Amino acid sequence: MVKAEGEEKKEKKKFRKLIVEEEMEIVRIVEEKKKEEKDLIEIKTIKEIVSRRFYKYLKMFEKKNSEKIPIRKL
Repeated sequence: MVKAEGEEKKEKKKFRKLIVEEEMEIVRIVEEKKKEEKDLIEIKTIKEIVSRRFYKYLKMFEKKNSEKIPIRKL
């Protein structure tokens, strides 16, 4: 019985060590994700990027209208 209790304590200690290692890994992953969020490029609308004088040409670059442009044939 004494050995069984000793082995049980060893298993509990091993289990606690695994839990601590898993928690440390989770913390590391969360910190990496936070860094990635900071590194993301801010997406801007076309009107924020393009000068006002070119607004009249914006429709030309919309997907629907650009699909109407004939494909070059060889």
